[in-house]
Amino acid sequence: MPLEPTVTDIDDLNPAWPLSADPKSDGDDHIRNLKKALLNDFAGYTGAVKVTGTDGGAANVYTVTPQNTLPAYGLRMNVVFSPSVANTGASTLNISGLGAKPLRSVAGAELALNDLVPGNVYAAYYNGTEFRLLSVTKQYVDQLAFNAGLPQQSGNAGKFITTDGTSASWASPFPAQAGNANKVLGTNGSATAWRSVLPTLTKFTSSGSWVATSDTARLTLIGGGGSSGASPNIAPGGNGGTTAIVTIRNLTIGASYTVTIGAGGTAVTSASSVAGNAGGTTSFSGTGIATVTAPGGPGGGNGRGSAATNADISIPGGIGMSLSVNSGNLATGGGTFLAPGAPPGVNGSAPGEGGGSVYGATTGTTGASGIVLIEV
Repeated sequence: MPLEPTVTDIDDLNPAWPLSADPKSDGDDHIRNLKKALLNDFAGYTGAVKVTGTDGGAANVYTVTPQNTLPAYGLRMNVVFSPSVANTGASTLNISGLGAKPLRSVAGAELALNDLVPGNVYAAYYNGTEFRLLSVTKQYVDQLAFNAGLPQQSGNAGKFITTDGTSASWASPFPAQAGNANKVLGTNGSATAWRSVLPTLTKFTSSGSWVATSDTARLTLIGGGGSSGASPNIAPGGNGGTTAIVTIRNLTIGASYTVTIGAGGTAVTSASSVAGNAGGTTSFSGTGIATVTAPGGPGGGNGRGSAATNADISIPGGIGMSLSVNSGNLATGGGTFLAPGAPPGVNGSAPGEGGGSVYGATTGTTGASGIVLIEV
């Protein structure tokens, strides 16, 4: 009977042999050749090689039912299937009711939305634990492309991605935290910064400059107090300086601003009746803002002072009392938003106080200089 002289692989077999006239006793040689070719060409397989069947299941829970029941999952066996419903996330595959096994991407990741869509045919292999797709999906390719477009991730935990319009980079959602315990996060409209829960107060009792640490600050300015009048008879007390209160919201962080403290009115001396000297104007000025002023209090006998400029609130200083309305012999200086006014015959000491007076004072008392308080 014709018999292949040498058989190693399937293609060494002749499909026309044996002939119908060949003796049946030679059939065992043909069977041996078939076994040898199959074992050589499917070397290492201990179970099914490729499986397909009726597709079923639901979204994320897929099944395949072969015509002949699969006895067991075999290592590296392949399965070909086409889902009837798209997946929405992590999925499983169950063949012949042997038990659901995870169905993952070619890289072993859980499937993402629409990795499996109806109408497409997919192939997967079993690695002893799970099924893995043998081809990449669109979602997987998109994820790879996205990851490739990200900057270096190592050392950037907790950061978010930003762009300058040309390239992407990681940015921290918060400024540096060291040394900023018990502070709150604020912004100037372009950058974030830590700020104290309670405002930081800076006090100026003499002229100088202040460097902005925030774009917003609350200012309180008080002009200098007026000095009392002088008279051998009735000598009125000096008037208090005007108070200006304002919140400025367009300061330039790091810029220097000028603080001018109004001086107290100087004392007058006269054998006849004369009014006191006015206190100086206190101001806050700098680039990009309107200058805020708090005029000084008029000298005793000159009436109430002028209103503040560029302030949210303007509080005029108190008018110094006159001897004629104070028991006939004493007069206090005018007060301010922060002080009541100097006692009779006493120089102003609290910010912006007018000087006090007494009957027959031919030498008046001085007013107190103003002040600036800055809260940020």
